[in-house]
Amino acid sequence: MRHRRPLVLALLLAGLAPAAEFTVAPGGRDTHPGTRQRPFATLARARRAVRGLVAGGLEGDVTVWLREGIYELPAPLVFGPGDSGAAEHAITYAAMAGETAAVSGGRRIRGWRPGKGKLWTAHVPEAKAGTWRFRQLFVDGRRATRARTPNLGCAKDTLRLTGAALSKDLRTYTLSLPEGTVRQWRNVADVEFVGYGVWEVVRKRLLAANAAAHTVTLAPPHINAQPANRPKAGMPCRLENAAEMLDAPGEWHLDRATGLLTYWPLAGQDMSRCVASAPALTRLVEVRGTAARPVRNLHFRGIAFEQADWTLPPMGYFGAQACVRNVRSWAAMRRDWLPESRERMDAALRWDFARRCSLRDGQVAHVEGVGLALRKGCCHNTVEGNRFVDIGGNAVAVGEVINFYYYRDPSFTVPRAEVPVGNRIANNHIHHCGVCYHGAVGVHVALTEGTVVAHNLIEHLPYTGISCGWCWRTLPTICKANRIEHNHIHHVMEWMNDGGGIYTLGSQPGTVVRGNHVHDNPGVPGGIYLDQGSSHIEVAGNLVYGVRRWINYNNRRDGGFPTCRVHDNFPGPRPGGVARVPGKLGRAAHFDGMGSSVYKPHAPELEPDHLTLEAWVRLGKLPAGKDRRKWIISKNANELADGHYALTIRGDTAGAYLNFGGGNRNKADAWSPAGAIRPGRWHHLAMTYDGTDLKVYVDAALVASRTVGRKRSKGKGELRIAQRVDGFTTLEGDVDEARVYSRALPAAELKAHAADPAAASTRGLVAHWSFEAPPAVPEEVQEVIDAAGPEPRYRTRLLPQRRTEP
Repeated sequence: MRHRRPLVLALLLAGLAPAAEFTVAPGGRDTHPGTRQRPFATLARARRAVRGLVAGGLEGDVTVWLREGIYELPAPLVFGPGDSGAAEHAITYAAMAGETAAVSGGRRIRGWRPGKGKLWTAHVPEAKAGTWRFRQLFVDGRRATRARTPNLGCAKDTLRLTGAALSKDLRTYTLSLPEGTVRQWRNVADVEFVGYGVWEVVRKRLLAANAAAHTVTLAPPHINAQPANRPKAGMPCRLENAAEMLDAPGEWHLDRATGLLTYWPLAGQDMSRCVASAPALTRLVEVRGTAARPVRNLHFRGIAFEQADWTLPPMGYFGAQACVRNVRSWAAMRRDWLPESRERMDAALRWDFARRCSLRDGQVAHVEGVGLALRKGCCHNTVEGNRFVDIGGNAVAVGEVINFYYYRDPSFTVPRAEVPVGNRIANNHIHHCGVCYHGAVGVHVALTEGTVVAHNLIEHLPYTGISCGWCWRTLPTICKANRIEHNHIHHVMEWMNDGGGIYTLGSQPGTVVRGNHVHDNPGVPGGIYLDQGSSHIEVAGNLVYGVRRWINYNNRRDGGFPTCRVHDNFPGPRPGGVARVPGKLGRAAHFDGMGSSVYKPHAPELEPDHLTLEAWVRLGKLPAGKDRRKWIISKNANELADGHYALTIRGDTAGAYLNFGGGNRNKADAWSPAGAIRPGRWHHLAMTYDGTDLKVYVDAALVASRTVGRKRSKGKGELRIAQRVDGFTTLEGDVDEARVYSRALPAAELKAHAADPAAASTRGLVAHWSFEAPPAVPEEVQEVIDAAGPEPRYRTRLLPQRRTEP
């Protein structure tokens, strides 16, 4: 150190601080000095070298360069206060420019041999010894499917429970399955049941199987979970991890008793040349500071973190929400709400008391649990420019999930040093996460202050894109001033329901949801969801379409709704309009059944005393399910709303609704006999109301009539084509020449319209959609599209097939 003093003094006099750097390479040695010419071999050795500089007092920034290759960790990398940067000097672990460096918790599996038929096998002695029992397998960087039934990708890849019974003493949980599903599996104790609730999953090992009775018994201990997510008749489910289920390419099974690993290669895979690996660690990196000594100014740049497992707890996984699981029964939780009633899923990268640290321009992939968790005391950290992909749980989790019932105790406070403040999650690409635990979200923001989630691209998730808040009441908490802005979120909610592109909970003064582009999310409601307790939140300037409901409130009873400001949003229409197809007259609109619709804002002329609705409609298939109703033209919320009017279909019948004052008793409807609608052909549908009679026509024939004799109520809601106004249901099919008249057209005029769509009357016509040309995208809508989503900063690619050997 004394040889550096003259240089240090000279740099300081020049206003500069000396920098230090070390290099790590797969071909290096830990006995080397860590230079570019003679690099270290391991990150642990580089960390030890950095610790020496920290202990002596940092005199400049420190960089550890990682050369191209994969660094297989024997144990998690833990960074504590002794590895911390200083306020003025940063410590950075970075991939060398233009090179791909990966930090992996995986181990390569060798010795593959041909087995029966198309199967290949390898022996894993550690599995037999009980020291390595992995839940994931990767072949050439691609996740393999653990043997399951039904098979992934088949026409029906889930089963349906036919019954479920939990004993009163919570000791025995028996599930009934369709005939032929249950077998006497050799390794029944390793077989797992996976059930799909409304917004979370249940994953439990089996205790026994009874093929004759078509039942399985789940391994204890048990809880009676949240009603919407507990096993019951009709619940979609699957079974996995039995050798007898290995019956399709891409599937694998590990026999823990013998250590035999079996895999059925995909087409083109040669196991004598492929690289197969499995995770041996449950955590890769931990930043572990304390309130008194946080880890500061520590950065990771351009590094891929891959392959970490998560151990299924002995009681299994009863999902509560966003990869938080229940560990006590629902009734007990509601009675006393003790903190131990819920537990968070662990993360491959976990930070506690990290201050002004960062993860940039890298990748987190191939992990079973959560990708990255910024937990207690994490403040002003940055997660930017990364790709999060192929993650079993949440991609990113920020903040604590302190039980909200604590806030009923006025004496309870969160120490200020523990409050996560000012963290930024930006410009990341998050996709194909929640692959093992389908109640996962892209970014989960729990109880935090000033978290910014901005300019992220979030796509192809089973549940919610971004979730913010963790309190189901309007009680004041530490959650406030969060910003969810300019994110592009699409094709989430692909498996589950009761979530959305953006989802909020609890009181959050100063929280803003703005400028987000949310679309094409099939689950209900799918758009922006202000759930229980959501209050003091501003929702502005968001573009939302292709969803069941663009915004959903579930907080009217607790007083939160009036405190939220929802304004200047762009709901409903797809920019550039819906898809066009050949129509009855020129072009027609095709609606996808996932929320695509056309809307028109309220205008006085759309509320006449007498009216006619008509449209040409062609269905590829008839609506099915418990509720087969679809709205062709509708205004004012739904059939129970004051002033609602609609032209509708129900399965193969045509109908109409009117509402005179709100509620079921003021609803009037009329329906045709069965068989009026046939798939694959154009039908001219119409409804009229002349102040006395509500009538329905199909192809100019009167098919239903009902005497009402009441003056129409006037609503102020919007009008929609192909969707009920509240977004509850959307038509799948084609619509052409939709019209609204301020008079009840007589039968003769409707007959003329059905005979010649081009000759339709214009007298009393107040709205007309010909669907010939898509509408221009308004400038303000285009601005939202342009601003939402990330800059293309993430550069780390999925790892190549060739692995660099140590």
